[in-house]
Amino acid sequence: MSEVKSEHMDVDNVASENMEEDEVVQEIDVYLSQQLAQHLYLFQYPIRTHSFGKNTGPTQARIKPKSQIFELDIPLETNAPTYNREKGEELGLGVNDDPFKTILDERMGTKQNKASLMNKQTLSSSLVPAQTNYMVGAFRNGALYMSPVRGAVQFRPSLKYLDKIDEKIKVANKKVLDEENKDLQVEEVKAKAVQVQVRNADSNQTATLRKSTLAQLQRQAEEEPWIRLQYFDEESNEAYYIYEKMFSGKKEPLVCKTTTEEFIDRISAFNTQL
Repeated sequence: MSEVKSEHMDVDNVASENMEEDEVVQEIDVYLSQQLAQHLYLFQYPIRTHSFGKNTGPTQARIKPKSQIFELDIPLETNAPTYNREKGEELGLGVNDDPFKTILDERMGTKQNKASLMNKQTLSSSLVPAQTNYMVGAFRNGALYMSPVRGAVQFRPSLKYLDKIDEKIKVANKKVLDEENKDLQVEEVKAKAVQVQVRNADSNQTATLRKSTLAQLQRQAEEEPWIRLQYFDEESNEAYYIYEKMFSGKKEPLVCKTTTEEFIDRISAFNTQL
């Protein structure tokens, strides 16, 4: 036992000597900025292989603040040799408000607008579940300024333009059918079956409780109106103005509410409360 104790004492002595040699090289003041805390998001692009270059970033941006949903319109190079113009005209119906051309329009000689090309790709965001708290920081004059990040979102291509094309085709088909049946004066009476169900209070309450929370949130997100935003490149004056807000504000000392031992215990990997 004495031999083992001696080894432990040697280890402690070595650790103590290393601590004495490992002197503090620099002390850095840390400032917590709240100027951008409610507006700062981390944007992630899992399927993009490169960053946006100058004048190649989004042309339009939108946000649903309550749902924390973003959309970005990315321009497509329609003059590029790899761009399929035939397919671009076909999918262009999903990015404009022009109706789908029908055989009736050809018969009546209705003037049609020039076919639009699909000249943009819309990226839609999804909120990344919070596994930790993100912060961003920047050094200035030997001090570190940090700001909390409200959330992280990932952007992927939106396929809503396909739904818009399908809806236009349905409207066009209905227009043709209505025109063909106009002279027939056919009236159809649809019988509706009435089904009587008797439910007790418990079953009604159970059915209410079974409503999906996710479905409710999705419906609320769909009903929330979009707010248009203006996108600025990171090298623009506007972006620099926002960046400067990290360093502005009144400097007040933070009062620590925990002891050194409590702080170490909280960040310890062996803390069972985490």
